[in-house]
Amino acid sequence: MTTAQISAFSPTLSVERKLVAPAWAAARLHAVVEMNCFPDPHHGLGFIRSIYFDTFRLGSLSEKLDGDVLKRKARFRWYGEDAPTIGGMRRVYLEFKDRICAARYKTRTPFEIEADWIETAPLHDRRFVEVLLEQGGGAGMIFPPGVMAVLGLRYTRRRFICCRTGMSVAVDTEIVADRLNPHLCGASCPVRIGTVVCEFKGGREEIPWLKDLRLAGAFYASFSKYEACLNVLGLGR
Repeated sequence: MTTAQISAFSPTLSVERKLVAPAWAAARLHAVVEMNCFPDPHHGLGFIRSIYFDTFRLGSLSEKLDGDVLKRKARFRWYGEDAPTIGGMRRVYLEFKDRICAARYKTRTPFEIEADWIETAPLHDRRFVEVLLEQGGGAGMIFPPGVMAVLGLRYTRRRFICCRTGMSVAVDTEIVADRLNPHLCGASCPVRIGTVVCEFKGGREEIPWLKDLRLAGAFYASFSKYEACLNVLGLGR
């Protein structure tokens, strides 16, 4: 992947910061957020599902672990609280998250596909790659040789708006790896990840109630749900 290739996709720049905490601190973390934010009026509670793509040697994961200047992550994402459309179709987003040094860029392309298939099909089904190539190719995306659907995961997201800064705040809990491509290993799913993630977007200013988050058990971390799930499944380093 080159810088020229990334810029050709017209991605949007995003600024995000993450704090993580052990699962036992979830109630305390939520209490701090609720004291300093109001619920997102449009999407307060969500159930997010994703399918991550990588190579057999987990090249995307290696880019992150090796500290590469250019990093790319590709996934399908959809929202469990949204009912399928008439005809059993579901709105899905093909997302690319690129990172160039400290800057993060996100590209999102929507498409529709049968809800029953994307929610239940085994990840070694070749159709996942065919859909990825079809949807990504139309947007000019470039994929590494041997790309494959690797991992499915789901989690609950509660969204808020910070009262003092207007930043978007999301708290992710109940992170579960629910599908794994059997060509990678024989580990079984589902597997739960014992971490709560608090994510801030939309501003560079200091979080005014950061001290309260730390007292609740949270701390800054470069956390990847994809990496954490693979580690629990024995596929990390």
